[in-house]
Amino acid sequence: MKAGRSFDIQKTHKMEDWRGKAIWLDPERFPDVQESIFTTFDNHVPNRYAVARFERKIMIEPGCREVVIWATGDTKYRLYMDGTFLGMGPAESGGDYGNDKPLKYRFYDRFDLQPESGEHEIVAEVALQPEVMAEYSMGHGAFLSDIEIVYENGCRQIIGTDETWMAGVDSRYAESCRFRGSGGFEYFPAAEIDVEWELLPKEIPNRVYESICPAELNNPFYPDRVKWENGSFTVTAGSPVSFWLRFDKTYAGYLCFCTKEHTNAVFRLHTQEMPGRCDRTEIILPDGQPVCYQGLMLQSVHYLQVEISRLEKPVTFSLEVLAASYPNGGEGTFACSDDLLNQIYELGKWTLHICRQSYHLDSPIHQEALGCTGDYMIESLINYYTFGDPYLTRLDIIRTARWLEHNDYRMFHTSYSLMWIQMLWDYYWFTADSQLIEEYMGTVTKLLDRFESYVGESGLLDQAPNYMFMDWVPVGEFNLHHPPMVMGLGYLSALYYQGLQLALKMQKVIGVQEEIVFDAALYQRRADRIKESFQKLWSSDNEMYMDGIHVGEAITRDWMPYGEGEYYSQHMNTMAVLYDLVPKEMQKSLMRKVMTQQHLTQAQPYFYHFIFEALYKTGLFEAYGLDALRKWSDLLKECDAGLKEVWGGFDCDYSHAWGATPTYQMPSKILGVIPVEPGFKKVKVEPALGGLKWAKGCVPMPWGKIEVVCDTSGVQVKLPEGVQLQQ
Repeated sequence: MKAGRSFDIQKTHKMEDWRGKAIWLDPERFPDVQESIFTTFDNHVPNRYAVARFERKIMIEPGCREVVIWATGDTKYRLYMDGTFLGMGPAESGGDYGNDKPLKYRFYDRFDLQPESGEHEIVAEVALQPEVMAEYSMGHGAFLSDIEIVYENGCRQIIGTDETWMAGVDSRYAESCRFRGSGGFEYFPAAEIDVEWELLPKEIPNRVYESICPAELNNPFYPDRVKWENGSFTVTAGSPVSFWLRFDKTYAGYLCFCTKEHTNAVFRLHTQEMPGRCDRTEIILPDGQPVCYQGLMLQSVHYLQVEISRLEKPVTFSLEVLAASYPNGGEGTFACSDDLLNQIYELGKWTLHICRQSYHLDSPIHQEALGCTGDYMIESLINYYTFGDPYLTRLDIIRTARWLEHNDYRMFHTSYSLMWIQMLWDYYWFTADSQLIEEYMGTVTKLLDRFESYVGESGLLDQAPNYMFMDWVPVGEFNLHHPPMVMGLGYLSALYYQGLQLALKMQKVIGVQEEIVFDAALYQRRADRIKESFQKLWSSDNEMYMDGIHVGEAITRDWMPYGEGEYYSQHMNTMAVLYDLVPKEMQKSLMRKVMTQQHLTQAQPYFYHFIFEALYKTGLFEAYGLDALRKWSDLLKECDAGLKEVWGGFDCDYSHAWGATPTYQMPSKILGVIPVEPGFKKVKVEPALGGLKWAKGCVPMPWGKIEVVCDTSGVQVKLPEGVQLQQ
C-alpha cells in the first residue's frame, strides 16, 4: 500500500504520553452542564445542550519550524488559531443503532501548523451532548490537547490543557441548532477532571472544508423585497418573507450565516435535499447584535428555505455552506457512448463523496452510528474504483471489530455483522494488506461462533434473534427490513455460509498462527451442513428457492414478526447463485429467472449490488446488466444532486450511497478491470460493452492508475509499473 500513497499513518500516532489533562467547566460555577447522555438513545441524565469555550494564549519564539496540535473532546469540538478555523473532531467512535451505553475509547486528531513568531490565541468550542446517532459521549464534557512547538534548533515546547486554560459557557448556543446574538461568554479558570478513556489515533487524514455559495435564488413571493448581489442578501422591512436557495449539488456541511448589522430579525433556515421536505431547522436570533454563526451539526443541503420575521428595518446578510468531506484523491473516471450511464456514474461518485466523512455515512441525513455495514461494504468497493483510498475503510473495519468485541458479537442489524467479514476480505483483496486479517481473525471466528449458535433443527439459522436486514421492500403486511422467518431464514443462512467460506480463505492467507485458534475442518463441516440444509428451501414446482420456512412455535420476537406461507424473491435466489449454494450448472438459468420473473419480490437500489455481482459471475452481465444500470435513470430525473435511497416514495433521503453501486459496476464490469491477485498486482481486463460503441476510464489502485480504452474493435490497456495483465 505504500506506492502512490502520500498519507502517513504513523504521523497520526502521538509517540509520547499526554502532558495535558482533560479539562472542563468549573463544576461549582457551571453545575448544570457537566454530565451528558451517552448516545441519542440514552436518557440516564437530563439532556442539557451547551457549548463550552476554552482559550489559551501561546508565545512562539523566532525559529519555529512547526506547531502540532493534538486534540480530542467530548462530545465534539471545533478548533481555531487566531480566529482561523482549523478543523473539527474527534472522529466517531463507532457503536450501533439503538445503543444507549458509552464506548470507553476516543480518537484524537493532529493539526499541523506553521505560524509566525509572536503571541497566538488557541480557542476550542466543545459541544456537550450527542446530537445525532453517530455521536457518542463518555458521560461528561471534556477537552484534551497538547500543543507541541518545534524549533529549528531541535528544542521543543509542549503546552497541555490544564487549569491555566480559561473556560466558559458560550450562552449564544442555548439549544441545539439555535443561536442567540445576545448571549456571550465569560472566562474562568478551567477545571481538570478525571476521565477514564482509551485514546486512539484515528489513522485517517483530517477532513477538508470548502465554502459553497448558493447557485440560485428562488423567490416567487417577494421579488421586490429580496435582493441578491455579490454574495449578500438584502431584505426590506415589513412582513415576514420566505424564499429558497438552491445549491448546485447536495452538500454535507455546516450552515454559515453572517450579518454585520444590528437587527432583531429572526432567521429560520430549513435544510432540504428536495424542495418541500424540511430535514432540519437552525434558528438564528441576532437580538439586536451583529452575528457571525457557524452551525455545529452536519447538515445535508441541496436547498435552503429561508424564513425571516420581525423585519423592523432592512437587513443585509450572507449565507453559505461550509462543505465537509474526506480528502479524496487519485480520482477514477468512466465515460461511454451512453451519456445516461455517464450521468449515473457521476451521480454515484458525488453521493459517495458526501458520505465519506470521518467514517462512511449511510447518509448525511441519518448519520447512524457505525451499524450499517452493508452500506459501508458497498461504499468501500465504489471507493476502490473511484478514489483508491484504503484508509477510511480500514478504520471502519477496526471500529466495527471493536464494537463486535464490546457487544458480544451482536449488531442491531443481524445480517450486517456478517457483511463485516466480506468487507474485511474485500479490503485485503484490493490492498494486499493482510494485517487486519491477522489482527481480527479471532473476531471473525467468535462472530461465526455466535451465528453457529443460531443454527436449529432445520440445519439453518432458525434460532436467530431476527432476520434484519435484507432490503427496504414492503411485502404485504411485512417489510424485508425486518422480515419474518419465512422470508429471512434463507438469506441469513446464505450470508453465514459465505462468512464461513471467507474465514477459510483468510486462514489460508495468514497461515497457522499460534495465537489464533482456528479449526479449519470444523468450519468446513459447518459450511457443508449449511449448504446441504439450504436445499430444503428448493421448490421443485417453481424451480427456485423459497425465502424460508417457519420452524418452531408461532411466536414473534423483537424485530421479527410471525409469518406463514411461501415467498420468493430476487434476493434469496441471487444469494444462492452468488455464494455457490446452487449447483454451478443451474446458476445461469436461475439468474435469468431472477431478472425476468416479475412475481418475485423485487430489489431496491441497495440489493441490486448483489444482483450485478451474480450476473457477472454467471456471464449474464452483458445480457441484463446494462439495462439494469439504466433503472437509475428515474432516480437521476427525480434528483440529479444526490442519490435517492429507494426507487419510489418521498419518505427517504436523497444522499444515500448504498445505491451508488453503478459507479462500481461500470469500471469493474463494463471496462472489465478485475484484480486477479490481491492489491491489483495482477489484473484482468475483459470489457463487456453490451451494445455500447465505446467506453473508457481509469481506476486508481495502490500502485497507480489503470487506464482502459475500448470499442467494438478492441481494447487498449495502460498499466502502472509492477502490475501484470492476465492474458
